[in-house]
Amino acid sequence: AVYRWLIGANDSFLEKAKIITNGFLAIGFLWLVALLFIFIFIYLYNIEYSLYYIFILSLNICFILLQQIARGFKLLKVYAYAGIINAFFTFFLSLYFLWNLNCGITGVFLSIIFSMSIAIIYLVYKTKFYFFLKADLFLIYDIKELVFYSFPLVLNNIGWWLINFSNKFIILFFIGIEANGIYAVSSKIPSIVNLLGSVFILAWQDFMIESKNSKENVLFIQRLFEKYANFLFAIAITIVPGSFFVALILVDK
Repeated sequence: AVYRWLIGANDSFLEKAKIITNGFLAIGFLWLVALLFIFIFIYLYNIEYSLYYIFILSLNICFILLQQIARGFKLLKVYAYAGIINAFFTFFLSLYFLWNLNCGITGVFLSIIFSMSIAIIYLVYKTKFYFFLKADLFLIYDIKELVFYSFPLVLNNIGWWLINFSNKFIILFFIGIEANGIYAVSSKIPSIVNLLGSVFILAWQDFMIESKNSKENVLFIQRLFEKYANFLFAIAITIVPGSFFVALILVDK
């Protein structure tokens, strides 16, 4: 919702300040509510690594919000570089903690926390969002508007989460852990389609929001979507027979 409103704010400092201030307040409140439930859950069940989980959750919320602010400011390179920085440091810090220091799962958690912190520092430096935080622009109506816009998207994300993760639990319950391993490996190859699709959708969202009031773009959008769909189908048709040969090279017997 913050991204959606920012990209439509044009160059108005006041509008951007209202969106960012109320966006941070809304997400901050929801974050505190989430922490309350998490602490109750931890108190009742004494979950291992709970402190790491809280750090990762909090950093992830901040990271995603700052990325969307970067997109809203049309700093697409900053948005992309933040993701690259996060992935780069996660990979190499994981190797360092696991290989050199032999930290085990704690090393993985630490690598995620440090890499996300570095990416957040980069986003703060590039977006300079703090200039747009103004306490006098706090408006309940604006927060309600952001939350109501976001609510169906939350349900949509939960739906996709269930689709992507329920398969693993169903396979684990009915067939066993070995079948789940095969499913995890096999799903990596077709995930290339999702990867390519997600890259296009980022650009697609920007274009759609900026041209929503332009009737001249309707035909162009229709043609573009048809080409995009054909492109994805072509990749899918290639991957189905090609995955056999890829598995021979990349997957151990």
